[in-house]
Order: sequence, then structure tokens, then C-alpha cells
Amino acid sequence: KAVELGDLLIDSGAFATHSGVPLSDIDLSTGKAHNPTCPGCSKLSSLSEVTTIQLEFNELTRLTKDVKYKQATDRAMMTILRNLPYDGLPRQYVDVNSGKTSGSVTLGARGDSYYEYLLKQWIQTGDTRYEKEYLKAVSSIHKKLVFSSYRNLTYVAEILANHKIHQKMTTWYASYQAPSSRDFTGHQLAP
Repeated sequence: KAVELGDLLIDSGAFATHSGVPLSDIDLSTGKAHNPTCPGCSKLSSLSEVTTIQLEFNELTRLTKDVKYKQATDRAMMTILRNLPYDGLPRQYVDVNSGKTSGSVTLGARGDSYYEYLLKQWIQTGDTRYEKEYLKAVSSIHKKLVFSSYRNLTYVAEILANHKIHQKMTTWYASYQAPSSRDFTGHQLAP
């Protein structure tokens, strides 16, 4: 079944873009890949979508001895790595034609898995390119995105598309009131 699915992903044309970065959607009834079509959806793929199939495809290549799986995802990853900004923090959307990223830098939805898979690919393959990029990204995250609130609570911010730091948690922390010793129904909680 894994080979069948891997072949479907390859044969769908998902990876047949100018950059090798795959299209995000595949219509399983037709077997054809395409950009998202929902109203209001970005026509770009998300960073997490295009950088989180490498482990599985590496394993398919190992098990089947067919290099087409690893080659497809390696090409996509190398395109992403070639287009990284100096700090190693790509933005959350990827243009499948150019491999360039746009949008926010986030450790939330559409961005988080990229960092996780850099580490996992380094562990799985021993490839020092992944080690280098993972360590650079982690260093930049600490330098640019980790903050402490006035209550000394640590949180991670985002870099918006306009390059401004969005410390979205500061508003929440400033308005947060520690819970009293009463539960939400007003009853006193046992000490």
C-alpha cells in the first residue's frame, strides 16, 4: 500500500513543477495534482506540506531500492534550502514554481513541521546540510522569536509578512488574570 500511495503521489504530477516543490492537493479520483481550489485559499503550498514527506519517501526508496521517491523529495527540499533567507527561517507559504517563500515566519500552523522534519531528516540520513540548517534555524528562533512576558513566562512570537515581530501573547498575558481558588461554577475548590 505504501508503494501504491508513493506511486500515486509521483504519478499525479505533484512533483512535476519547475522547482520540484510539489503541488499541495491531489484529486484521488483523477490522480491529478493541483493547487488548492477552495474559495479564499492561497494558491501557494504551505511550507509544512511540501517539507514533511521526505522521511516516508526516503524509507520507500530504502525498502524498494527505487530512487524515484527520494529523488523527488530531495529536489523539493534542496529548492527550499537554496531559497532560505540568511537566518534560516523560511516563511509559511511556498511558490511551487520558484520555491520562494512568503507570508509569516511561524512555529504554528503551516510552518512548524518544517523545523521538525529538518531534525528528523538529519537523524534519518546523517546529511549535514539538514544539521546545519536545523541548528541555524533554532539559533535564529531563539534570537528573534523567543520572548518573556512581564510575568517571566516564555513564549514564541511570529514574524509577519511585513517583517514586524508579532508578540501575539503579550496582549493575552497582559489581560490574563490568574484563576482564583474557585472553579468556573463559583464553587470553592479544595486546598
